[in-house]
Amino acid sequence: MLWGWMLVGWGLFNLVEGVLDHHILGIHHVHAGDGQVWWDIGFLVLGALLVVGGYLLQRSGRPFDQNAPSGRSASRRS
Repeated sequence: MLWGWMLVGWGLFNLVEGVLDHHILGIHHVHAGDGQVWWDIGFLVLGALLVVGGYLLQRSGRPFDQNAPSGRSASRRS
């Protein structure tokens, strides 16, 4: 679950930074020159994919339960 949330955070950062710095403020671009808008859009698409992929990854995980028996030794007892 942690890795999923890390990907969501990374993707959100890329989306916010991409919209603010690349499009609104124009501070810098992913790759300046011909076709720089496509590089910037690709950066936003990557951020969106990270958010979606991270969300799906964290949903597929199981929550951590400190009281649950751990490892193979617990299965040998039963």
